[in-house]
Amino acid sequence: MLKIRKIKLSGFRGIKTPQELFCVKDGETVPTSFVLFGVNSSGKTSFMDGLEWFLSPENKIQWLRREDAQEAAYPHQSAQPGDSYVEIEFFEDGKVTNLRKTFDDSRKTKPVLSDKDEFQRIYQSFVIKPYFRYIEIVEFVLNRTGVEKYQELARWMGFESELNFQERLAKIVSQLEKKKEQIETRRDDTLRAMGQLTRNTVVDDASIIAYCNNLLKSISTPSNGTKIALLTH
Repeated sequence: MLKIRKIKLSGFRGIKTPQELFCVKDGETVPTSFVLFGVNSSGKTSFMDGLEWFLSPENKIQWLRREDAQEAAYPHQSAQPGDSYVEIEFFEDGKVTNLRKTFDDSRKTKPVLSDKDEFQRIYQSFVIKPYFRYIEIVEFVLNRTGVEKYQELARWMGFESELNFQERLAKIVSQLEKKKEQIETRRDDTLRAMGQLTRNTVVDDASIIAYCNNLLKSISTPSNGTKIALLTH
């Protein structure tokens, strides 16, 4: 399984000079899960922004878009061209791989990738994002309805396509239920009409056949002596 071993930021968001965040315990080599905490302005959000930007095929930081901040807000204000980058060290099956995404001041939405093919593999590997922001958890617990929580969990766990399929299926079921009601209404109208026509309170095969046979009996027999056969079940 592909895991993140080290995150390095330089000239990105609130971090001016190169800073590293190791995702391994002291004396170990295999990355592990951890909680990042610290005082305000210590760089927590910058590291999460860098990680999100690095792992985004669209090169976007979603929460900044909600704040109406565009790509120009990604580099540190004092960063020189080429000095704003995010570098991540990956660990997979005992192998360590380094990749770097560098902000391009001339094309703010198109960063420079150290290895385009390897980046595509990374994008496909991280279907589920490997982090949660504190604000996301707070919003989930306090400000989300039941349906919104369900949708958020699907997004976090990589089940968005399955959720979309479920929603489409629910619409189909609703349409089928509506069609069923229409058919039942037409059936009931037909039964009422048949009841009035046959003058029977119960309309079934026997009553309809009996009514039709009575009609046939009332028809005059042809002059050649042939008889009209009556209906049977």
